[in-house]
Amino acid sequence: MRNLFVLFAVFVCFIVLTVGNASAQMSAGPGIATDVAYAVPSSDASPGGAAEPSFDASGGASEAAQVKEALAKFTHNFELQDVNRLKSESWPSMSPKAYKELENTFATLSQITLQEDCAASPVIMSNSADWACNEKLGYQVNDQPRRTQTHALQFHLQKVDGTWYVEGRTVAGR
Repeated sequence: MRNLFVLFAVFVCFIVLTVGNASAQMSAGPGIATDVAYAVPSSDASPGGAAEPSFDASGGASEAAQVKEALAKFTHNFELQDVNRLKSESWPSMSPKAYKELENTFATLSQITLQEDCAASPVIMSNSADWACNEKLGYQVNDQPRRTQTHALQFHLQKVDGTWYVEGRTVAGR
């Protein structure tokens, strides 16, 4: 019965992150930025004590490289299972509903692995970008691996004050 609950929690999390956030974005109206800028910490260690990868969003990199870095930071923060950090550093426009669902899901799972396999380059239009990706989501419950799930997603990113953030993600083709 617990396995069914965990599978249901992961499924609900996926639905909230894809469909729920898309409807929240649509209700915000076109051209309304809901992201806020953040300061990149000079040095920070992950809970395991190892140094984290550097995510430099300086102007030296191309726009496509900056979008790729934003997505890598999103993936890294998601795997840390820290919803506060995910919201503050990678996805500031996360809806309260998605926040709560992720918080519940992260509390249930003992480990998450996320791999974004993104085609070609992101489509960048001024301060917004879309990128089609295949996402592989692996997770463990009580240190027992579960079946990896793969979903075709469209990431939506927004550039605010020179920094790219995840604005949301939807099921590809929607």
